[in-house]
Amino acid sequence: MKRQYVIDALILAALVAFSIFLYHSGKGYTLIFDNRNITLGEKSYKAPEYVQVTLDGKGRPLEIMGGDRDIMTVMGKKHVLKVDILSDDEETVMATIERPFTVRYDGGNLLNIPAFLSGDADWNQRIELDIAPPKEEEPAQEAIPGAEKPK
Repeated sequence: MKRQYVIDALILAALVAFSIFLYHSGKGYTLIFDNRNITLGEKSYKAPEYVQVTLDGKGRPLEIMGGDRDIMTVMGKKHVLKVDILSDDEETVMATIERPFTVRYDGGNLLNIPAFLSGDADWNQRIELDIAPPKEEEPAQEAIPGAEKPK
């Protein structure tokens, strides 16, 4: 009887561990790719004019112009980020940087492309996402003739 309790406890522990693994591997994260000029500490980074961003070598790449941002939702924490710097004609790849990274924050992750290209350690920053629905405006009340307060 005691042996059966040990077996049941081991099966339960394995199921809990497997559930935690599935939760973390399937959780979605919001990534915001920022291709703007940025200053981190005393270092300034200039944004390239046009880049293509690919995550894990899958899907259609994001095309981001200088001074712009784009957003992507991904599953899981570990990814490989590939950034292609394109020429002015937007067809010739001038340089490619590919580096593995881990999503650091549960909220929004602001990924600074110029800092990433320069190898700065602070290229992945936390950003608060305001996803609350917009507040409804109160309807305007029409004035009713003769309903003014007496003086």
